[in-house]
Amino acid sequence: MGTNPTELRQILLSIEACHQHLTDIFPHEGLKAGGGSRLFLGGALSPVLQKCFDEIRVALHRLPGLEAREDLESLWKEGGQLFARVEKEGRNGNAARIDEAVTLLFLISGATWNLLSLELGEPPPHDERCSKVEPMSVLLKRCNRQEEGIDLNVFPKKLRDEAVVSLRRPWR
Repeated sequence: MGTNPTELRQILLSIEACHQHLTDIFPHEGLKAGGGSRLFLGGALSPVLQKCFDEIRVALHRLPGLEAREDLESLWKEGGQLFARVEKEGRNGNAARIDEAVTLLFLISGATWNLLSLELGEPPPHDERCSKVEPMSVLLKRCNRQEEGIDLNVFPKKLRDEAVVSLRRPWR
């Protein structure tokens, strides 16, 4: 049984919207100078992002025929837990750790979108209200990562492991 293209398109649009929200809190230089991603915690965007992580994980679970489904579902579960940890830290939390976690969440959404776009086998849908998700090479550069020639079929496991490590490390 193959992946249902209609369901895959819908998940891609959901991930694109989540990625847009993460773009809003991504720790770029101007935001870092003002206090970092933690400035957005506790605001209207927080419940929206938590809902994104929960809904995308469930949608991935329901997507039959996707070889990387279990890895992606696990990745989004850890991503949701990481976001909950970021939220728990709040606006007074460690700015560097929060920025690091938000950067990882941004990469999780972008990498998943890129992998599922390849699975779709056609140009992915785009919601004009969102900015387009960048190709992996651009995402990696934005996230200050030096990896080249990554295997998108293995990368979700690597990101999941990074999220688990981040959750286990002390935040203070």
